[in-house]
Amino acid sequence: MKKKEKTKYPLPIREWSEDDRPREKLLKYGEQTLSNAELLAILIRTGTPGRSAVDIGRELLHKFKSLRLMSGVDASEFKEISGLKDAKVAQIKAAIELGRRMLSEEKALEGSIKKSSDVANFLMPPHERPEKRAVCAAASRQTECGIRYD
Repeated sequence: MKKKEKTKYPLPIREWSEDDRPREKLLKYGEQTLSNAELLAILIRTGTPGRSAVDIGRELLHKFKSLRLMSGVDASEFKEISGLKDAKVAQIKAAIELGRRMLSEEKALEGSIKKSSDVANFLMPPHERPEKRAVCAAASRQTECGIRYD
């Protein structure tokens, strides 16, 4: 009689490369570098046998189509997904509510608007603002570098 082979499951997040783990990636590169599934995984914290927290986050997004649509879902619908019980559902619902409240807060203008970048800084979240970058240009046959911000 042959021995039954154990089913191999995907690696748990703790065994992933550090640069691929959602929490470490957020702390090293910033929250804007994470996918929605990875951000949800940080809230979910742990997976189930054979499914990482990222997998559960992906399933949430697949089931509810978007974060915005997820916000109107009753807690009982979240629990239909394997691995989501009261504590994890409460964490997700609380994060969604914090996001909703943040969007409803009035934005206060600090100082006056004198140039277009002041408007951008007021209206755009920091992660959506264009980056300042140095551009090096060569003039004639000499190599001259001047700093110009695009």
